Amino acid sequence: EVGIMVGKRSSKTFNQSEGFDGLTDIFISGLQILSTYAEVLERDETTFKAKFLAPVVDKDFDVTSDDLYIFSKNMWTEMADYMGSDCNLSVDGDYWILSMNKK
Repeated sequence: EVGIMVGKRSSKTFNQSEGFDGLTDIFISGLQILSTYAEVLERDETTFKAKFLAPVVDKDFDVTSDDLYIFSKNMWTEMADYMGSDCNLSVDGDYWILSMNKK
Protein backbone atom coordinates (compact mmCIF):
# COMPACT_ATOMS: atom_id res chain seq x y z
CA GLU A 1 0.00 0.00 0.00
CA VAL A 2 2.83 2.40 0.79
CA GLY A 3 4.37 1.91 -2.67
CA ILE A 4 1.06 2.77 -4.32
CA MET A 5 0.68 5.89 -2.18
CA VAL A 6 4.25 7.07 -2.84
CA GLY A 7 3.91 6.35 -6.55
CA LYS A 8 0.69 8.34 -6.84
CA ARG A 9 2.10 11.31 -4.94
CA SER A 10 5.50 11.46 -6.63
CA SER A 11 4.16 10.92 -10.14
CA LYS A 12 2.23 14.16 -9.86
CA THR A 13 5.59 15.94 -10.09
CA PHE A 14 6.16 14.42 -13.55
CA ASN A 15 5.43 16.40 -16.69
CA GLN A 16 2.90 14.28 -18.60
CA SER A 17 3.58 16.22 -21.79
CA GLU A 18 7.05 14.59 -21.91
CA GLY A 19 5.32 11.25 -22.46
CA PHE A 20 7.04 7.90 -22.62
CA ASP A 21 10.44 9.39 -23.44
CA GLY A 22 10.30 11.58 -20.34
CA LEU A 23 9.28 8.60 -18.23
CA THR A 24 12.22 6.51 -19.42
CA ASP A 25 14.59 9.42 -18.78
CA ILE A 26 13.34 9.58 -15.19
CA PHE A 27 13.83 5.85 -14.69
CA ILE A 28 17.32 5.80 -16.21
CA SER A 29 18.41 8.60 -13.87
CA GLY A 30 16.83 6.85 -10.90
CA LEU A 31 18.42 3.49 -11.66
CA GLN A 32 21.86 5.08 -11.83
CA ILE A 33 21.34 6.30 -8.26
CA LEU A 34 19.58 3.18 -6.97
CA SER A 35 21.99 0.53 -8.19
CA THR A 36 25.72 -0.01 -8.61
CA TYR A 37 24.98 -1.73 -11.93
CA ALA A 38 22.27 -0.75 -14.40
CA GLU A 39 22.00 -1.69 -18.06
CA VAL A 40 19.39 -0.55 -20.55
CA LEU A 41 18.52 -3.64 -22.57
CA GLU A 42 15.95 -2.04 -24.85
CA ARG A 43 14.65 1.45 -25.44
CA ASP A 44 12.57 2.88 -28.25
CA GLU A 45 9.40 4.97 -28.69
CA THR A 46 7.16 2.35 -27.03
CA THR A 47 9.36 -0.06 -25.07
CA PHE A 48 11.85 0.21 -22.22
CA LYS A 49 13.67 -2.65 -20.51
CA ALA A 50 16.48 -2.39 -17.97
CA LYS A 51 18.43 -4.84 -15.85
CA PHE A 52 20.00 -3.72 -12.58
CA LEU A 53 21.39 -5.13 -9.36
CA ALA A 54 18.71 -5.34 -6.73
CA PRO A 55 19.11 -2.71 -4.02
CA VAL A 56 20.72 -3.93 -0.82
CA VAL A 57 18.58 -3.58 2.28
CA ASP A 58 20.51 -2.40 5.32
CA LYS A 59 20.27 -5.00 8.09
CA ASP A 60 19.41 -2.26 10.62
CA PHE A 61 16.10 -1.55 8.88
CA ASP A 62 13.05 -3.66 9.60
CA VAL A 63 12.51 -4.24 5.87
CA THR A 64 13.07 -7.41 3.87
CA SER A 65 14.26 -7.62 0.28
CA ASP A 66 10.77 -8.86 -0.62
CA ASP A 67 9.22 -5.81 1.08
CA LEU A 68 11.44 -3.51 -0.99
CA TYR A 69 10.62 -5.41 -4.18
CA ILE A 70 6.86 -5.13 -3.62
CA PHE A 71 7.15 -1.46 -2.64
CA SER A 72 9.21 -0.67 -5.75
CA LYS A 73 6.94 -2.62 -8.09
CA ASN A 74 3.83 -0.87 -6.76
CA MET A 75 5.43 2.57 -6.79
CA TRP A 76 6.83 2.23 -10.31
CA THR A 77 3.55 0.81 -11.63
CA GLU A 78 1.73 3.92 -10.37
CA MET A 79 4.33 6.22 -11.93
CA ALA A 80 4.21 4.44 -15.28
CA ASP A 81 0.41 4.44 -15.28
CA TYR A 82 0.35 8.19 -14.63
CA MET A 83 2.59 8.66 -17.67
CA GLY A 84 0.45 6.41 -19.90
CA SER A 85 2.50 3.22 -19.67
CA ASP A 86 2.41 -0.16 -18.07
CA CYS A 87 5.19 -1.53 -15.91
CA ASN A 88 6.47 -4.92 -14.88
CA LEU A 89 9.23 -5.80 -12.45
CA SER A 90 10.71 -9.28 -12.22
CA VAL A 91 13.64 -10.98 -10.53
CA ASP A 92 16.46 -12.75 -12.34
CA GLY A 93 18.94 -13.98 -9.74
CA ASP A 94 20.67 -10.94 -8.23
CA TYR A 95 19.07 -8.64 -10.78
CA TRP A 96 15.73 -6.94 -11.16
CA ILE A 97 14.33 -6.55 -14.66
CA LEU A 98 12.15 -3.50 -15.24
CA SER A 99 9.97 -3.44 -18.35
CA MET A 100 7.65 -0.67 -19.49
CA ASN A 101 5.48 -0.30 -22.55
CA LYS A 102 3.62 2.74 -23.79
CA LYS A 103 -0.13 2.17 -23.72
